[in-house]
Amino acid sequence: MIDLSTIIEFVRYEGSMGFIMQSWLNSYVSTGAGFMIKGMGKQDAMRCHTIVVNEIMKRSTVWIARPIDGGDCILAYLIVEKRDDQNIFHYAYARPAQRRLRVISKLISEHLHPKKNTTTHRTPSGLYIQRKFDIKYNPYLLWRLDDGNSSNQTSKCDPSRQLSTC
Repeated sequence: MIDLSTIIEFVRYEGSMGFIMQSWLNSYVSTGAGFMIKGMGKQDAMRCHTIVVNEIMKRSTVWIARPIDGGDCILAYLIVEKRDDQNIFHYAYARPAQRRLRVISKLISEHLHPKKNTTTHRTPSGLYIQRKFDIKYNPYLLWRLDDGNSSNQTSKCDPSRQLSTC
């Protein structure tokens, strides 16, 4: 196995979100695995899930894997939200050429919470990662129910309301 630390660095990312948004939406919608998008047409799913992704990105940190010799090439990324006593892994993606290198496993292992780790998006390839790191699945963490604003709680936890506004 290749020592990834000699060729790839893992850093917090604050650049353009174009590639991240497109790859997240394309890979998630193409698997058809999401509870929110099952049975939807691709255009509707893309449009509606864009709203969900934008909300997640406002409260999350993006960690990327990139070549150690510089450049702007994102090889893989992990979207993590730290909330209370857990880390929420919203989404992880690796370019096809990097998947066999287990770049996602390395990214996740560096950001595991000692007590509790959860994911909000389940994909066929993500099931392996969930089992490997004992990451629980809870799609309801997509919505912040504990923000203290009771007038917004219903709209934030009702998936049908979220989708009807897109």
